[in-house]
Amino acid sequence: DFLETYHGEGFPPCNLWTCPPPKTWNDGDAKNNTFHCLRTLEEEGENSIYCQFLDDENFREYFDMTVDEWQLENRYGELSDEARFKYESRLAQLKKCHGDSCRQVHKDSRTINQ
Repeated sequence: DFLETYHGEGFPPCNLWTCPPPKTWNDGDAKNNTFHCLRTLEEEGENSIYCQFLDDENFREYFDMTVDEWQLENRYGELSDEARFKYESRLAQLKKCHGDSCRQVHKDSRTINQ
C-alpha cells in the first residue's frame, strides 16, 4: 500500500481567489479538496482506497475497487469500527514514515490487525 496526497488550492497566504493564477489554474479546486488516501493494492487480495479530507465535515471515503473501479459508491458508512481503525491507523503511519521504515510499519500493522 501507499500514501496518495493532494493539496487543494486556496491555502494561505493568499487563498483561492487572491493568488495570481498559475498557468494551469483549475477554477473548480478549493482548499476543502485537500486529502490523504491509503491506496491498498495487493496481488492476490485487497484492492481499495480509503481517503480522509481536510475539511469542516471530517469527510471520509472508502471504495472497494474490485467491485467499484470507477469509485462511484462511497462505502465508508459500511465499514466496521475495526476496519475504520485499521485504515485510519495505517494512513497516519504512512503520513509520518520515511523510506524503508514505511515498509516495516506495514508489516507490524498487518500482524496487529489480523
